[in-house]
Amino acid sequence: HHLLPQGRLRYFQARGFPKRDIDNFCIEVSALDHDMIHGGNQRLARIRWREKEWNTRLFDRLDQAEELLREATGNPKARLSREEILDLMESQRREFQLGDHPLVKYHD
Repeated sequence: HHLLPQGRLRYFQARGFPKRDIDNFCIEVSALDHDMIHGGNQRLARIRWREKEWNTRLFDRLDQAEELLREATGNPKARLSREEILDLMESQRREFQLGDHPLVKYHD
């Protein structure tokens, strides 16, 4: 499971994750656990319980943090740093009770 969603690769690249660096932030989980991380039914979870679907929750948090950064700096183009993104990812890992899963590199 990619903790930093592959579908948003360009977002992460623009914020300090070179090439496919996001592939270094994955965890191994069972198929059932993967489904649960995505709220059981990912499409429905994104609509009905955003805070329980990994990708939606992560980007809600990243967008909110980036907006606060822009307000605080007065720079409408300010972006979160790689470290700030990783801190938010780690915080969410603890919330989703995934903190004990070691990070692994993605492999096909």
